Amino acid sequence: MASLHQTKCVNHAGREAVARCPMCHDFFCRECVTEHDGRLICANCLQKPETAKTRKKSRVLPAAGNLLKAAVGLLLAWLVFYAIGQILLMVPDSFHSGDIWSSI
Repeated sequence: MASLHQTKCVNHAGREAVARCPMCHDFFCRECVTEHDGRLICANCLQKPETAKTRKKSRVLPAAGNLLKAAVGLLLAWLVFYAIGQILLMVPDSFHSGDIWSSI
């Protein structure tokens, strides 16, 4: 396989290729690619509609992730308050009545 500097653009045979589209795997010159989401993609692949799998991933997973984070946060808060309650239950009654202070 030829290296990138030896290949020519698919659309412009006289121009040197500067990038390879990660979606269609063809080589393109500077005018035929554009940066999208941190990747260089050809115009044809950029114009293709999103697949249902991609759309579902972008809409459902963030909502499920936020719901999971909220559930974990509530569980953690409950555990902290439960632990504090258990520690307070271990305090002797003499501490509350003031008897412990008279013995010191």
